[in-house]
Amino acid sequence: MRRIGWLVLLVGLVAATGCQTTGDPTKGGLWGWSEDKAQQRIDERESRKLTLEEEQRIEEERTAALEAESAEMRAQRDALVSKTVQMDEQLASLQTRIRSAKVQTEEAKKEQWELYTQARSLQSRLTEARSAAATSPDLAAKQEEVKRLEAEMDRLLQEAEALSTL
Repeated sequence: MRRIGWLVLLVGLVAATGCQTTGDPTKGGLWGWSEDKAQQRIDERESRKLTLEEEQRIEEERTAALEAESAEMRAQRDALVSKTVQMDEQLASLQTRIRSAKVQTEEAKKEQWELYTQARSLQSRLTEARSAAATSPDLAAKQEEVKRLEAEMDRLLQEAEALSTL
């Protein structure tokens, strides 16, 4: 019996030494655990941790750069919105001024037309007065009327010309 015990013990030791060792104490147990492999496993994890920390730092820098770019774009957008509002106000003001100028132009055209109508009427009356003056015995009174009508016509023509330059 002793031999069998020794034999079982010897087989167990051979089997234990022939097993693969590991650096993970939860897998290797007491016989399969290796301090070198454990240190290698720790080094690999530390290396992976450093790699992940570096990737995280790079991503944080990228995020910060993107946030800065986003803030700059928001500022540009806000400036454009402000400029657009300002231009809309200027446009509304110009449209109001154009409408007012159109009304004034229409009124000036009407007034100009009225002045031309009055000038033609005076021209007709002047022509009649001249022909009546030539045939009438009261020549001095008629000539005075002609001069007055000519002065009136000159004044109306000057007003019409001043309105046409508007």
